Amino acid sequence: MNFDERAAPVETTGESSEEQSSAPRSIEDIADERADQQQIISQVSKAEQAEHDADRQSAISEHLIRIGCLEEFDWDHPAIPDGLVDRLVAFEADKRETRPTYDLTSKPDLIVNKIAQNEWEALLKSEDVNVSKEEKNSYSEFYESLSGSTFEKLEAIAAKADEFPEEAAHVAAFLEMRDLATTPEDAQRFAAKVNALDLSGGIPDPVMFVETAILVDDNFSDSYREAIAQKFDLPNPRVKTGGQVDQTLDARDENGKPLYTADHPVAIGDDSYAYENPDGSRVVVVDTGDGRPRTIPIGNESDNKRGLKISLAKIWARNEWDGATDFFGESVDIETDILFQADPQKLTKVSNTMNAILGGNRGFDGVIVQDNEVDFIGWFNQFTSTKGDAAIGDFDKVTALENRTNLGFHPDGNPNEIDYEVLRAAANFAKGQYGSGEPNYFTLQKHLNDLFPDRVPLTGQNAEAHASL
Repeated sequence: MNFDERAAPVETTGESSEEQSSAPRSIEDIADERADQQQIISQVSKAEQAEHDADRQSAISEHLIRIGCLEEFDWDHPAIPDGLVDRLVAFEADKRETRPTYDLTSKPDLIVNKIAQNEWEALLKSEDVNVSKEEKNSYSEFYESLSGSTFEKLEAIAAKADEFPEEAAHVAAFLEMRDLATTPEDAQRFAAKVNALDLSGGIPDPVMFVETAILVDDNFSDSYREAIAQKFDLPNPRVKTGGQVDQTLDARDENGKPLYTADHPVAIGDDSYAYENPDGSRVVVVDTGDGRPRTIPIGNESDNKRGLKISLAKIWARNEWDGATDFFGESVDIETDILFQADPQKLTKVSNTMNAILGGNRGFDGVIVQDNEVDFIGWFNQFTSTKGDAAIGDFDKVTALENRTNLGFHPDGNPNEIDYEVLRAAANFAKGQYGSGEPNYFTLQKHLNDLFPDRVPLTGQNAEAHASL
């Protein structure tokens, strides 16, 4: 069917076309037209998102089968495989909000299996019920019929779990938040925030509420916010420097005992946490995903040294799987020279390198790098290999040094020396492409040669192209 066949017939009114076009339009007509336009835009956006999700569902499904991940699950359960894969697609999309290049299928099998197991358990608990529009309307009508305080209404919703499973599950989380507020001040502040919510159309996502209304509010007590962060398995955003780690570990419970112990640590990132031992010593633990977490002692040292050690451990943990732990040069042994002995000269090198790559005050003032910055370093590392993203898992140190030297990072090929000006320019170039395209070593080399022709050579295909001019 062509466009003309689909077009609706035009009704004539006897007026000329000029008269019709000059006739005033009502506000209602304009509003309807704009609503139609917005609906079309929304439909296109949803279609594009659906196509992307379908691609990721296919890729993740194939990967799970390839690594044998699904073999341990109950294939007779109606949630397998679609429900689990849907949750993994959503998990990946959530990660990409802050890490644009996050790809679940590129993670080690151990990590993928662990994530899949967690999502499977969550799926069994929630059963991922799809709530129809009619059920939503039914909930709204039920809520409007309720009387009493906000919390009395929440209790009533919780009692209707069979009819409103999604709302009841969210209510349960809010009631747990209320029960964790054990001081009058925390209880009153939490109640005020909940009373301000409009619950007539549904119960808000409890995790989003925690992140935007509780963890960022310094008027709540530290103990309450930490209890909430632990309950919802969220990192504590207050711990951002080496000094804050030590200050946080000073916290004591009502009996004067350490608030943060090995059984109840404080989170400082996705895979990092800190606690105090019974003997008073303090440690930061970084989970590298290989079953051998690194435990870093933090003693009487400067805030900056503590922040550097934690930052480097996080960078190392996230990028160790990529074979890219040498971006500070082979002259630094991360585990020996930094995490334990903390050689001052090598700490300075780490500081300057971290600042050149990440900018701002990173590498100084005790600032702990954030998870998304750690992921960027993984992206940047791919630019420093002629193999690009195929360099993942490549542990060839000799070739790695040669590649970095040909980018001008190491003058005369000496890993003890770093040209921080060239390194900063390279990182800035990578930031401009972060989350789009593919890392290309020779494109970066050509860019750096244009900026520093005396310090960055042209090699490989760049040398061939230059010779042909």
